[in-house]
Amino acid sequence: MKRPVLLPALVSLALFGTLVTGCAKKHSTPEVEPTGAACAQPSPSPEPTGSSSADSLYRNTASHSRPLANITPGPETTPNPSVVVINSNPSGLCAQLSTDGGTTYSKIGNTPLKNTPPFNQTPLVYQIIPRNGNGAFSYAMDQTANGNKTLLYNQTADTSGSMSVQNYLSYKKRVIKSKVNRASLGKHRPGTWFGKPAFSTTLVEVRYKAALLQQEGRQALDLERAANGQAGYNIGFLKSGLQTRVVRVANGDSIDGLTSRLKTNKEVYDVHPVGLRYKTSTNPVIPNDTLFDPVDQWDMYHIQMPNAWGYTEGLPNGLSIGIIDTGADDTNPDIAPKLIYGESDINGVQTVGLGTGGSQDEDGHGTNVSGIASADTNNGEGVAGVGFLTPIKIFRIFPYGNNTSANTTDEAQAIYNAVSVQHVNVISLSLGSAENGGWDSVENDAIQYALSNNVTVVAAAGNERTEEVNAGVDFPGAYDGVIAVGATSLNDSADPCNPEDISQCNPNSPTFEYVSSYSNVGPQLSIVAPGGDPSDSNDEDPLHWITGLYTNTPYGQSPGCASGTGPVCLALYAGTSQATPHVSGTVALMLAKNSQLTPAQIKSTLQSTADDISDPNEGYGRLNAYRALAAVVGDNNNIASPTPQNFIVFAYDNGVANGDDNQVTPHIIDITYPNGLQVNQDGTFRIADLQSANNDKYRIAVWADLNGDGKVDVGDYFGYASTTCTTAGPCESAQGIVASPVTSGFVLP
Repeated sequence: MKRPVLLPALVSLALFGTLVTGCAKKHSTPEVEPTGAACAQPSPSPEPTGSSSADSLYRNTASHSRPLANITPGPETTPNPSVVVINSNPSGLCAQLSTDGGTTYSKIGNTPLKNTPPFNQTPLVYQIIPRNGNGAFSYAMDQTANGNKTLLYNQTADTSGSMSVQNYLSYKKRVIKSKVNRASLGKHRPGTWFGKPAFSTTLVEVRYKAALLQQEGRQALDLERAANGQAGYNIGFLKSGLQTRVVRVANGDSIDGLTSRLKTNKEVYDVHPVGLRYKTSTNPVIPNDTLFDPVDQWDMYHIQMPNAWGYTEGLPNGLSIGIIDTGADDTNPDIAPKLIYGESDINGVQTVGLGTGGSQDEDGHGTNVSGIASADTNNGEGVAGVGFLTPIKIFRIFPYGNNTSANTTDEAQAIYNAVSVQHVNVISLSLGSAENGGWDSVENDAIQYALSNNVTVVAAAGNERTEEVNAGVDFPGAYDGVIAVGATSLNDSADPCNPEDISQCNPNSPTFEYVSSYSNVGPQLSIVAPGGDPSDSNDEDPLHWITGLYTNTPYGQSPGCASGTGPVCLALYAGTSQATPHVSGTVALMLAKNSQLTPAQIKSTLQSTADDISDPNEGYGRLNAYRALAAVVGDNNNIASPTPQNFIVFAYDNGVANGDDNQVTPHIIDITYPNGLQVNQDGTFRIADLQSANNDKYRIAVWADLNGDGKVDVGDYFGYASTTCTTAGPCESAQGIVASPVTSGFVLP
């Protein structure tokens, strides 16, 4: 079995230092005394097919030993508690609350009521118990200290539904065998439209009203000559009474001039420049880094980095990733060339510069995550980084020493500096605070400042989940707008194959890749990415670890790497810390293709293009960098269709109520889930949060917004119930909705 170069001592460090955390915060918020035992359950009628979002979030996976987190108690801060307003139709239904993620419930009263839950990082789950025998309506709180919430259950309109995806292809991962002569591989850069003209500067398309031309006894060619157009010709068909022709702009004329002259004729319906299209399919790019193979960097193959790099290898200038961590080793040749700025922010003191005293790493963690995000790639040694050409700006917030913790105030200052002074494009935070009380107002303000300045923030979900307890998503990952990342690993023991050539493994086996046993789960979880899951510190299977960089100057040790291992210092790591920079590097590549993407668009795109690995703890799925980049550039060639869990379901009233016009932006009328509810992995869903006023008409729709722009447009998938419904009863047409690719000219039904 091929194994990476590593020090035995570093294996232990990698296991027990997987998530470097900031100070844990304790909180003092009003506790809600439950009014009694759980609500009595009525005699059940047949269970609805759909389930609410809380039902699939907290199932435990098989038992594994898990990496430990380093938690240090910190100063006390108190967030403003949320007030949850709970209503139902009919009123008087029993409501209950679970503070342990859905294991045990206590009754809190009967609707309508208000509830101020205790601050709790473990997800809080509310339930309302119907009287008609349907299953409980569950709502998992996405935040416990960020404004008031409204929970509405309408028993009358409680609807269960299902969906499928048209032409869904069973997704086969492109696995490239190791042990090949990489020098003999041809590298084919992709053709793409990005950076090229979207429209012709010499041709216009003109649509004529054919009946009016005939009525007036005029010829399109005569109108074109009068407008100084050249060499017009027909597109050979009539559509809706319109004849389309292509007309060339004369030398010395302009598109705008010809367009305006043609539009003066009443026979002309419209005039547009001719759109341009480019080939956008990609060929894989295989870097020559010595450890880039399906074993040592299995993680890169599973998120399809070779094909993602076919779209772009990133930008060496004008774009950067801000890593806020323990620093980075500027003596490790596989990361040093990518470090273009460094500073330390320790206890309010800022020191600018790479190297000792500044951002030099004496822990190893920061060097490792920096390498995953964007190691020096295609340099003939070491490992490849997701960001490929993307430079890194490093901000050290952890003091030197063993097992140190960072202040959230230093973290906040580093975020402000990264955004306002260094102008980074994405911030990567492989840190967090576990147990109750992760909220910190200063930290949250800094996060929101970054997001408001169009800087995407990616953070680790945390490593605290056990068989018995799910601690919930760590902060800062749990703040609104942050892309919270969990970890996955490979289960090659359950799906035996040769670890030196995993191309023979079955990548579609539900046991082949799974959410790591320690990876935190909760409503805030966005996606998961490779992070490993070793059984213990003696686990020598490279498929259970992430092989990456390490510092040459670890605190209290010299040298960092054993003699004879070469200048590139390596170690094995596992944790959501390692999963996070896979996403951060992918975000940098997305921005290299479209710098105008907003953090919300990026988050939506990553979630809508993630792969379903059939694990209930995966959020929207496992990162697929190839599909994310394909969505950004508009390439649908040979890209697998989204799976049901990439969709949201919602009720909307465009065009069917209150005289609203059809649009491409749905007017969602759900109360509890105003941004839509994630469809279950099996394609089922349940909508029961609609107002009963006036029995207004609505439709139910499913939508995968693949480009994240908030509009139903080309490149997305959309499906809707065949008939309109009212809140007077369940929507019977919600079963069997088929989602199809959106085509040009789409308007909401």
